[in-house]
Amino acid sequence: MQILCKQCRLPIAAENVNIQSGIAKCSACNAVFFFMDDLSHAQKMDSLAKAPSSFIKREPEQSASLREERMGKLLAIPDSFTLEDNGMELRFSRRWFQFAHIFVLLFSLVWNSFLVFWYSISLRMSNIPWIFQVFPLGHVAVGLGLFYYALCGLLNRTQILVTPQLLRIRHIPLFWFGNRRISRDELQQLFVMQVKTKSRGEKIYQFTLFALLADGKRVTLVKNLPYAADGIFLEKKIEERMGIINRQVEGAAKS
Repeated sequence: MQILCKQCRLPIAAENVNIQSGIAKCSACNAVFFFMDDLSHAQKMDSLAKAPSSFIKREPEQSASLREERMGKLLAIPDSFTLEDNGMELRFSRRWFQFAHIFVLLFSLVWNSFLVFWYSISLRMSNIPWIFQVFPLGHVAVGLGLFYYALCGLLNRTQILVTPQLLRIRHIPLFWFGNRRISRDELQQLFVMQVKTKSRGEKIYQFTLFALLADGKRVTLVKNLPYAADGIFLEKKIEERMGIINRQVEGAAKS
């Protein structure tokens, strides 16, 4: 019997499988998940029979409570979010801040300082060719873009506002793309999907919360979630408040 990771679908090594608790951990993407629910009764009995006796802890009276505790942690509010509920409106808030934004801010300040120095000299020179003043405009655009991106990272937060009739996504206080306003009539289903990227040659697995609209369009709501459980938590809370019946979407993380 081979157990595959529910997120990246890679095989799980035997030392990362706990038969007694039904929990496995993937060394490739660090996902932790329950796997016993996906096995047939015969497979469960077979896996328990083949497991070394030293590996199986005889604590049947605690297994159910431990499972509930772990499941509660799995569906707990994500660390990066805060939640307010006044009975009518759900309000999630997530800060963008990462230490990388400080580096980008410092880099953009150095970059823009050099451009200010360049233009302060070139504009005083009467016979300088026009190309020396036009060509750096691309660098000016890059410098200003990096500076604004860093400011957004330091100051902004994403708010998710949910009522029974309306779902709003907004990024405040500085403008950023991705603000959305979706009525209940437009919204058909929410789902979470894994997004795989590469950074410095290493695979990075993150998750995105999507909305499936009545016209078949798929729109991004919240991205760059480190764990599938973060997106599933948001999905369940929004669906509960808006009265959406959860249905599995092909390729989405199981909720």
